[in-house]
Amino acid sequence: MHFFRSFHDIPELAALPEQEREQAWRKVQGHNLIMWQTWLSLVLACLLAGIGEYLGERLGAPGPGLAVGAAIGGFVFWQSGFHIARYQYLASLARAARMAKKNRKR
Repeated sequence: MHFFRSFHDIPELAALPEQEREQAWRKVQGHNLIMWQTWLSLVLACLLAGIGEYLGERLGAPGPGLAVGAAIGGFVFWQSGFHIARYQYLASLARAARMAKKNRKR
């Protein structure tokens, strides 16, 4: 599994010029909020923060436990957002290719 730090790391977007890359990223990023995987990863991030606080409380330091749990949960949420957006971008490329092929046949 590859970890993405920013949309510049996504292989399909890396070859595009900067302006096209940002435009493509904004287009697919807007679709992330309607995907159930995004909401599931957000719930998971909150659960990880809660688990971190619980474990920190058991060890006598709920604040640092919460911070560690939230950091891990945030990382999971961040990565799932990139993977969902990448899937959306590949799907939009496939749709555009099908439309171009359909228009050439006419």
